[in-house]
Amino acid sequence: MNFCDATYLVLHIAYGILVTTGYILGELFHIVIPRKRKSVKGEIVLVTGAGRGLGRRVALNFGRRQAFVVCWDKNAENNQNTVWDIRQEGGQAIGFKCDVTDRESVMETALLVQQQVGHVTILVNNAGIYPVKAVLDWTPEEIAKLFDTNVYAHFWTLKAFLPAMVERKRGHIVAVSSAAAIAPVAHEVPYSASKSAVTGLMDGLLQELRLQNMPNIKVTCVHPYYAASRTDLPVKFDLRIGRLSPDYVAKQIVRGVLEEREAISVPRFMYFWICFLRCLPQGARKRWREIFYTRVWPEPIQVLPQDKTSLEPTSITIQSDAFTDVPASEELKVHDPEMIPPPSDDKPIRIINMINQESGKHSPTLGIMNESFTNIPQHKEQQEQE
Repeated sequence: MNFCDATYLVLHIAYGILVTTGYILGELFHIVIPRKRKSVKGEIVLVTGAGRGLGRRVALNFGRRQAFVVCWDKNAENNQNTVWDIRQEGGQAIGFKCDVTDRESVMETALLVQQQVGHVTILVNNAGIYPVKAVLDWTPEEIAKLFDTNVYAHFWTLKAFLPAMVERKRGHIVAVSSAAAIAPVAHEVPYSASKSAVTGLMDGLLQELRLQNMPNIKVTCVHPYYAASRTDLPVKFDLRIGRLSPDYVAKQIVRGVLEEREAISVPRFMYFWICFLRCLPQGARKRWREIFYTRVWPEPIQVLPQDKTSLEPTSITIQSDAFTDVPASEELKVHDPEMIPPPSDDKPIRIINMINQESGKHSPTLGIMNESFTNIPQHKEQQEQE
């Protein structure tokens, strides 16, 4: 590097420090004086996972601001309830059943939205799942399902709606990430990894849109802290800072969209606090995380007692050729008696010992025989009804 290049670099660094100082002062100013907020009246806002929890509340908030809300959820009943609530409050909404992990379903449903409603101008990728367990307890199938929902679904909705935004040169992409993306905790390893992927996706998308000179396509990535939006999850929390109200989180998400902020955290100070901690030495960072502790672990699953089962003789005849090649002295086990093929010749078999199938502990034992009597268990409640 020659003298001119070095001087040029120093000047750029000085300019960068000056600009950074201005942005920091601007952020402090806007804590007191809110930013100017855009109107979403008449905008078509699509919210995934709108059937319950945070997505439902975000959809309701947009409906109150006179946006036309398109609700997506794989649970049609919950989704329709959200639509009805928006309409009862005087808003406009329509619902579509869609599994965002299914790329073909996303593309087909997006086409229906365009035909029935119009071009989506604000896309809120909210749908996600939040399982909690130790990292070694995860199965490959569970990890794949988590990333299908929390990560890949974002790509499918982008493929469905971003091209029209680029063509029209306006739009807004919103992704609900998590504070766990920037400050992971134990028992959330795959979840934190999936949300980190979402944050990386949105950061990269922002840079790509800038490179393509698309200033009117906005990007907002949200990092909310734990919200008490779901009470049915088998998760225990021990937090220095208590869980947030889901209504508060939803309002802050909508506020971030109205202010066209590129990255927000809920509460607002958390993002800056976590970034500050990352600049500290490892020992200091560890101490501060112990002070502001965040502990999450799976709730033990209670096993309900099994109903008592009594074995009473019941007459039954099952016709099947499934075991025509098995000697009469041998026995076979099958998982489910419903899997027995339909009869094709009169070869009777019997269930020699049927154990309670609802418990899932045993399989029936089948064998070829000539008589048609067997022991079939029946629940006592069923016997009393008979």
